[in-house]
Amino acid sequence: EPEKVEIKLFYECLCPDCRVFDTTSLKPTVEKLAPYLKLRLYPYGNAENYIPKTIEIRNGVYQFKCQHGPKECYGNKLHACVIDYMSNNTEAVFFNSCLMDAARKNNGSDDEAADECGRILGIYPGQIKYCAKHDRGMLLLKHYGDESKKAGFKYVPYILINGVENDGRYPDRTNSLDNQNGTITNTTDVTTIKEKVQIKVYYESLCPFSAQFFVSQLKPTMERLGPHLDIHLIPYGHAKTRRVKSAYKFTCQHGVPECFGNTVQACAIDVLRNITRAVSFNACILQNTSYRSGYQYFITVFHWCGSQHNADIQTIWRCVHSDYGSMLVKRYGDETHALAPSFVPFVTIDDSTQYQDAALTNLYSTVCKLLRPTPRECPL
Repeated sequence: EPEKVEIKLFYECLCPDCRVFDTTSLKPTVEKLAPYLKLRLYPYGNAENYIPKTIEIRNGVYQFKCQHGPKECYGNKLHACVIDYMSNNTEAVFFNSCLMDAARKNNGSDDEAADECGRILGIYPGQIKYCAKHDRGMLLLKHYGDESKKAGFKYVPYILINGVENDGRYPDRTNSLDNQNGTITNTTDVTTIKEKVQIKVYYESLCPFSAQFFVSQLKPTMERLGPHLDIHLIPYGHAKTRRVKSAYKFTCQHGVPECFGNTVQACAIDVLRNITRAVSFNACILQNTSYRSGYQYFITVFHWCGSQHNADIQTIWRCVHSDYGSMLVKRYGDETHALAPSFVPFVTIDDSTQYQDAALTNLYSTVCKLLRPTPRECPL
């Protein structure tokens, strides 16, 4: 398996610059280098001086306001549904690039373009268009809107390569800046500055070792070194995903209760919008439940942890029982399957597995050794 470069592209489907970048830069690069790329597409947008808005008009129903009007909102849904339907971002790039082709009538990214691209690429577009016109398209676009807001950009296309903002130009070799995860290297200065460490935790909700890691390693380390950490939680573990009509169903190592627990974990991350609060709330649930816990006991713990950590449990609960909650778990499943960890909890630091054993036994010390200069929170 070759080492991969991660490319994240935040865009909107009718943005002229986005269309040019997608069709003349991204697609040709993917054609040549697909095995070496880890692609993440976010069709939502956030053009300068204009912020697209997601408006909740009643329980679980969202409307969108886009820079180029309703047509762009629908086009963004088409793009989101392509990504979801294909479950392969390389193929999704080709289809969405086809939708955005400069030669298309009415700027493309509409049903006519979907039909034509389907014929060209040999893909039936019916399910994609159905998705875009119904709740699934709405939920997908809401998800991409949330992710776009977290990124905090002010223009599109916005490109991150291995976490570093990129304008498409090759970096100056005489003064290299590698800002991945906060690392800055200057060829005129051998001192390395690393003020932040990325931690990804792959886990499952009823695994006792996952619970132990959260309680004894992750939460205490976060409480001491929070400003120096970029934490990502991936609640899925050894589960399997299958598609049943337009919905996703899951099979989990510890049965149906764990699938339910994974969805609670995923929805808490999404609803709380603050990784510190999400780690604390989810650790509370993990610590106080097990595969032996009954449903009513779990509900009691869920409410108690909500009160302890001031969590909006009603919104989390609505998410758990919605298609959106299933979609979140499915996306965590995609991320887990891409890595294929052989056990959980599985921890990567700065996307590397080399610190796995040290992180599982002493995460705090492991992080402290990586930070430069050593922060005052770490022992000298």
